[in-house]
Amino acid sequence: MPLSRRRFVALALAAPLGLALPSTAAAAPEGPDYEAVGGHFFGQTGDKPNAGFGVSDADGAGFWSALKALGGAEAVGYPTSRRFAWQGRPTQVFQRAVFQYEPLEKRVVLLNVLDLLHDAGRDGWLRLARQVPLPVPPSFDAGKGWPEIVEARQALLDAQPALREAYFQERDPLGLYGLPTSAVEDFGSHYAIRLQRMVLQLWKEETPWAPAGEVTRALVGDIARDAGLFSAGVSGPAVKAAFTAEASWQPAPPPVEPAPPEVPAVVRPSSVGPGERWIDVSLARQWLALVQGDTPVYGAPITSGKPTFPTPPGTFRIYSRVPSETMDSLSVGIPRTAPEGYYLKDILYTQYFLPGGYALHTNYWQPASVFGRAATSHGCIGMRRADALAVWSFAGIGTKVHIH
Repeated sequence: MPLSRRRFVALALAAPLGLALPSTAAAAPEGPDYEAVGGHFFGQTGDKPNAGFGVSDADGAGFWSALKALGGAEAVGYPTSRRFAWQGRPTQVFQRAVFQYEPLEKRVVLLNVLDLLHDAGRDGWLRLARQVPLPVPPSFDAGKGWPEIVEARQALLDAQPALREAYFQERDPLGLYGLPTSAVEDFGSHYAIRLQRMVLQLWKEETPWAPAGEVTRALVGDIARDAGLFSAGVSGPAVKAAFTAEASWQPAPPPVEPAPPEVPAVVRPSSVGPGERWIDVSLARQWLALVQGDTPVYGAPITSGKPTFPTPPGTFRIYSRVPSETMDSLSVGIPRTAPEGYYLKDILYTQYFLPGGYALHTNYWQPASVFGRAATSHGCIGMRRADALAVWSFAGIGTKVHIH
């Protein structure tokens, strides 16, 4: 029995890459994708050369920003539709998710695809054509308060510990997958459980798409398309056009490397001793200098905290160093698909100097033109990779960072 869509139209959160059911086409092979004027173009799901689907933030509907925050195509698959109007809202289908923009809330959400297919009367087709279990009856939740509903539905996973482990290994499984809406069902080759936004499958025997014992995730965006979900309220020609690949978008021009700013004079603060090795950060010039005593030995352009997330001034000490990590806005209380949300993998040479997540590290998601010119971060000091490596090699635990 699907739960209330109003309650569980969730923020778009990162979903790990998954494989499809045997009757569902697998993810597209590697193909051309590139930065384009106005967004990003993906050719992997095009049906002919120089065709595919673009993703943009046009008209304020931040699908491209949401996709980046989710972790890109590795998280939700490649786009399989153009942007189109469905239920009166901008919508775009990806292999493993369906994005929809909520104009009143000004955010992109992931739709509860399996609940919507239930509402559309497609449970029989889902079971026969895609081996998706039928939902539990409405009486399953009878007499339970919300905490008891959550506990009882998540207990459905206990029938197969591997499915339960796959569900709970996510930081926010309720936000990512929703609650289970079926019991675990044995389909012979695999076990499956239906969730609000996903189907998890545990394979009992080795297949071309998964070894025995592996848990995979269905391509729910493709399933929704094949089930005809988007035909409701949209004319046939409009639906066909939405899923017809478009011609390649114009590539974005290559970024312009900024001219190195004039190296500013460095004034050693009283908090730094003579001859001490330290780091000087000028917010006004967006410039970092590695200093030995009073002598700068290396300089680099940076991008520091923007006005809404300023980098705090003062003299601090590096207290933690992480060679490579993932940074997630949820750790500081910001949903990943909020206007200021993010989920960024493989951030290198991170050196924390102030609690609250303030650090020096690589910044690969901003164009080269911002370094030394614009403050764009959430309070950290972002650098190009070579510069961040130089800072990592120069500094260590206890090195002072003077920000002014």
